[in-house]
Amino acid sequence: MGKLQHIQHQIAAINHLIEINNDRIAGYEKILDEKQEYRYSEIFDQNVSESQKGIAELSDLIQDMGGQPSTGTSFGNKVSQTWFDIKSQIKKPDNMSILGKCIHIEEVVNAAYRKALDDKELIWDDKKVISVLSNHLKLSKMALDKIKGLYTENLSV
Repeated sequence: MGKLQHIQHQIAAINHLIEINNDRIAGYEKILDEKQEYRYSEIFDQNVSESQKGIAELSDLIQDMGGQPSTGTSFGNKVSQTWFDIKSQIKKPDNMSILGKCIHIEEVVNAAYRKALDDKELIWDDKKVISVLSNHLKLSKMALDKIKGLYTENLSV
């Protein structure tokens, strides 16, 4: 793989992470729109804010590489949102189903960052890129652990 192709591959991988963060924002905003007074709103708002900050950092990385940051969401998110909408029409979402959706959102984010960091074709020469991606993964793992904790708490109620 030539240097230009390598950079284009890196840009594509980071753009995918931007889309995943856009998916995360859309998922939490949808939950917050449906349940205005949801007791975990502050946590969900924090996750949205983390993704917005993450998108800004990822966009800066792409621009430093000479690329154009993505502004969209992933196809997988559209399918997932549709499925959640269908289930919501059948049964009104409760705490467990909402937290289950949040766990799914965070697992997708974690998997995307893990894949980007572990991809053997993406030789990240720039330590700044590795630092940004690793920090985002760490924050996402913390968010996932927090949501799983809330889910477990609700199981025992």
